[in-house]
Amino acid sequence: MLSSPMSGGASSGAVSVAAVVVTHEPDIDALLLTLQETSRQVSRTVVVDNGSQCQVPLMRRLEPLSGVALIRLGENRGIAAALNIGVRRLATEELGHTWVLTLDQDTLLHPGAITSLLGSLDLLDATTRNECGVVGLRHKSVEMSHGPWRWAERDNRVRDLGNGFRERRLLITSGNLVRREVAEAIPFEEPLFMDQVDYAFCAAVRSRGWRVLELTDVLMDHQIGQVFEVRRRVRRYETGQRLYYITRNSTLLMLRRQLPLSVYLAQLLSWCWAYGAVNGPSAIPREMTIVLAGLGDGILRRLGQREYWFLAEPRKQQAKPQA
Repeated sequence: MLSSPMSGGASSGAVSVAAVVVTHEPDIDALLLTLQETSRQVSRTVVVDNGSQCQVPLMRRLEPLSGVALIRLGENRGIAAALNIGVRRLATEELGHTWVLTLDQDTLLHPGAITSLLGSLDLLDATTRNECGVVGLRHKSVEMSHGPWRWAERDNRVRDLGNGFRERRLLITSGNLVRREVAEAIPFEEPLFMDQVDYAFCAAVRSRGWRVLELTDVLMDHQIGQVFEVRRRVRRYETGQRLYYITRNSTLLMLRRQLPLSVYLAQLLSWCWAYGAVNGPSAIPREMTIVLAGLGDGILRRLGQREYWFLAEPRKQQAKPQA
């Protein structure tokens, strides 16, 4: 049973951290860098692979890493299911950990990131610290948002707390420390499959009386979406498959009043614009089909993994490498 946030808790001076990393068809060399740095900062790392074709070489490459365990799933069960499996595995190992760090396969912690985060958390007053169910790292500096994201950012921010922290309604999953009792009592929502899983989790955490905090220092490297150069402008891009899940799941969360309308509209406008800009006018009919399918399935609550023919990419794109 999940205790009340006000029932108290240990300060970060007496904590330990274990990690769950979810993978699917990873770049193994890049993943090794992620895991090597993560294992320096946490007591245990569980990698949950979602049905990748490269599981055998992945197992061989990860075997020498100390403190890293690999769980191989026979099929892609989605990010939420993989996170839940990783959390349950850590619970059975009785590690005595206080926090669970959730990471994507392409997230690289900066050296000392977890120590820095926990040290900063200790500077907060005891009540705020004990009410914190999730605390997140940032992958880029805080900056003024533009267009619809300016409205969305206003609605996502709850309050500034000082000492580099602010309270949020929503955080992305990668780079989050989740209090162990929260992680084990509030599961990630598996029917969503992928996308908006993090937002649904934050909403559930807040509904149980816990607070969601974020440290504004940049303590990790992480990329949201793919990067393409279109007419000399760099654009963040999500595939048709991801656009469908973003549309479907965000529609569901918005209807459940777990996602602010401003965030909902900002996501759809920005990702739809990027899809059209990268694929060109000829892809607009396909894009409209994707969005309409997502809207319909979200409204009708048709969840789980979907394999519509129009989710395939209209043509192969060449991503712009990151600096």
